Amino acid sequence: MKRLLSILIFVLLIGSVNAQQEAVENFLNQGNVDVLVKTTSTIDVLSDGSSPLLDEMTTRLIFKPFDSEQQSISDLNLIHNEGASTAEKDEEIVYVWKDKNTGRLEFGYNAKVRVNNQFPIITNKIKFPIQDLDSNLIQYVKPGEKIVITNEISKKASEIASGDDDLFSVVYKLAKWNNENIEYDLNSLTEKSVQDSQWVLDNRQGVCDEMTNLFISMARSLGIPARFISGMVYTNTLFDWGPHGWAEVYFPGIGWVPYDPTFGQYGYIDPGHIKMKNSFDSSEPAIKYTWRSRDIDVETGELDIKVNLLSKGGTFTSPIEIEAQLLKDEVKFNSYVPLRATVKNNNNFYVASTIYVSKAPGLKGDSSISVSLKPKSQKDVYFIIEIPEGEKEFVYTSTIEVKDSFGRLDQDILKYSANFEPYTLEQAESRVERLEENGKDTSLLLLECISDKDEYYEYEQGEFTCKVENDGSRKISNLQVCLEKDCRYLDLGVSQEKELKFLKDGIAEDIFVVAKSSDFVKYSYPDFKFLKIPNIEIKDIEISKPLKYDEIGNLSFFIQPDTIVYNAVINVGNNIGELEIKEFDTGQTIILPFYAFNLKVGSNDVDIKITYEDKNGNKYETIATVNINIEDVNLFKKIALLFRRLVNRI
Repeated sequence: MKRLLSILIFVLLIGSVNAQQEAVENFLNQGNVDVLVKTTSTIDVLSDGSSPLLDEMTTRLIFKPFDSEQQSISDLNLIHNEGASTAEKDEEIVYVWKDKNTGRLEFGYNAKVRVNNQFPIITNKIKFPIQDLDSNLIQYVKPGEKIVITNEISKKASEIASGDDDLFSVVYKLAKWNNENIEYDLNSLTEKSVQDSQWVLDNRQGVCDEMTNLFISMARSLGIPARFISGMVYTNTLFDWGPHGWAEVYFPGIGWVPYDPTFGQYGYIDPGHIKMKNSFDSSEPAIKYTWRSRDIDVETGELDIKVNLLSKGGTFTSPIEIEAQLLKDEVKFNSYVPLRATVKNNNNFYVASTIYVSKAPGLKGDSSISVSLKPKSQKDVYFIIEIPEGEKEFVYTSTIEVKDSFGRLDQDILKYSANFEPYTLEQAESRVERLEENGKDTSLLLLECISDKDEYYEYEQGEFTCKVENDGSRKISNLQVCLEKDCRYLDLGVSQEKELKFLKDGIAEDIFVVAKSSDFVKYSYPDFKFLKIPNIEIKDIEISKPLKYDEIGNLSFFIQPDTIVYNAVINVGNNIGELEIKEFDTGQTIILPFYAFNLKVGSNDVDIKITYEDKNGNKYETIATVNINIEDVNLFKKIALLFRRLVNRI
């Protein structure tokens, strides 16, 4: 959901900031916000047969507020039907119902949440690219179902980050690019389902989840860990709270730092954001259901979330200072005037903010510009004020006002009339152009690795072919490309492409190739299916009842493979039986009837042996032993049974 930040163009001194912008600023200037979050949903248990029974229903509600750096939970009350058991964890609530017939199950919670208005403090420069990534963060540089990484995304991210070795600055540029180049558009396609990052890049449109997906994809393509955050946010389009998605980016030595490319909040989010869920990918569900039943159909209801504002407290002062200066203060009607806004960060930490022209007779071009400021630094941003026609006998005076994201403002005074000197658009643009910075060279690497097979067992040797290509405008020197400790070193000229092959003995589930230089880190993940060495567990072994020597018994047991197995032969000793299964990958109950007279009277240790193969024909074996006790019978029956056994052998 996108919050609309309306920038009004003021004619003279008429009007003030409208209600929509004021609603946002009320939260931006608050020290903290207290809200009540009420979440409810239902499960309808319906009959689908003659004897319906819901043996067990487990519901994991993952969409819930939890304590984090910026928010705290003061009160959490769980909602559920009578008879439900619950378990409360840090980031989820588990509801369990047992032995239920048809009807409606209800669950949810009420939570009081305080969200504080605070900055993640990053005081020192963190070098980009990140050279040594902790193993627990590797998953956050991988592609996902919606957060995909393609050559096009990698190329665009590298272009944006080119020449910059400051991690805060690089992440800011990625978020800013998404905010400025992806149009927020809830069309019929994005309304039905979230599109992946490549679709967003191709179509340059999307909603909050999709804009955030692309931002995260770009960050991950550069080796920067990032994750998807789901929650609730206050929006001044409806003056209410609604679902929203934003991101968190990991900064070594600092932790997870929030970024909301939809709202234009970089390295900081306002207290109108309620964090409910951390995710690797935006496709992950808010609720997970598992159940065991008989003759039952289950229909799940929508997740209904309501947020009520309880109170606002404290004040939040903008961390930056702003100074507005018109480069011409008296001009003729229909002129154009450059406006410089000097933004100062006097703190010992990084700050990013958006600067708005909030009062002016007219504007040519952008009405807002984002800036990223290092500690103890300042930057100038420029706008062009458009002057209207007026009555030639009057001199007009207009207040030009500039604000930052946090409500701090400054003003300058502009006069215009028919008798002042004109200042053309060409003059204004030329002056601004001379004052602004120019771009730099680009250094881009495309890395794509593939496997020689679609699937590997963990004992196999894998062969991986990697294509590296310099798609930038300058040479890449001292490039290091590694699969674990197997590294290759090379230089790549502009447009040069090379192919590298790696062999890996013993396959792991997570294999990646990393390319490093002084300018960047790139990761590639060969796509293959990882197969475990198969194993079958034999469990739940049961004998139907204590057996007499003249009875027929049933031996039952459950076999559970941990992956697909082939050509399985199940042999139960003492001539009880043998069974062949061509292939299977799910648990099965085996029931074998047997004659007690095939066993001896008293205690019998019987082996259950399963031989089986993997896809390559390698053989494996699992054995379990069960004790079967056979009770004695009278002499007459014993002679008759002996005769039957002899007949069966003829």
